[in-house]
Amino acid sequence: MNLDIDVSDLDYVDVNDVLYLFNDRLNEVEQEDFLRRLDENININPLQRIRNILQSLPSYEAIKILKELRSEFKNDKEWQETIKSINGDSK
Repeated sequence: MNLDIDVSDLDYVDVNDVLYLFNDRLNEVEQEDFLRRLDENININPLQRIRNILQSLPSYEAIKILKELRSEFKNDKEWQETIKSINGDSK
């Protein structure tokens, strides 16, 4: 099946629906092809890729993801500080 889908078409698609279709409706070969197509433009630096992904999401979802990432990094930093204190590192 070949479809021509514009990015604006995805404004009406829920992320959970995409995950459902990916996990339950695509076979392994189709999943690999899907992921390969997402990664075709490897010349874009990682920061730009992240920006592109966040810009493609509705703002409430992008904000939710950014808050979760911030929380995880904060937790990771706290974890690193705890390890440093256990090891007696002052740096």
